[in-house]
Amino acid sequence: MECLDTFVADCNKRFFNTEETVKAVRKVEIKLETIQEQINNLNQMLSNTKKLNPIGLIDNADFIDIMKITDKTAQNWRKKNILKYSTIGGRIYYRISDIIELFEENYSNCNKSKNK
Repeated sequence: MECLDTFVADCNKRFFNTEETVKAVRKVEIKLETIQEQINNLNQMLSNTKKLNPIGLIDNADFIDIMKITDKTAQNWRKKNILKYSTIGGRIYYRISDIIELFEENYSNCNKSKNK
């Protein structure tokens, strides 16, 4: 919440129009809700991993669905080595642990940006 408060204060400095500030805050809230949904999906997947997926892999279709990205985005991430993958019999698989690692590597918070 400290991040959101900082953001709101920042918006108030930049925008004298309260309506613009409200719009900007709502955009951030929507983005945060999307991220939270992705995290919830990953947590649900992890809690069911041992029951449904003892080897901890998901295929490309599940990955795209969970991340709410296009096939082209997933392909670009593979091409740029952003995420490790395996191809078996023409199908693409990802380790759940690698997906979590991707989130951890790209996670940022307000405190990090303040210290820079």
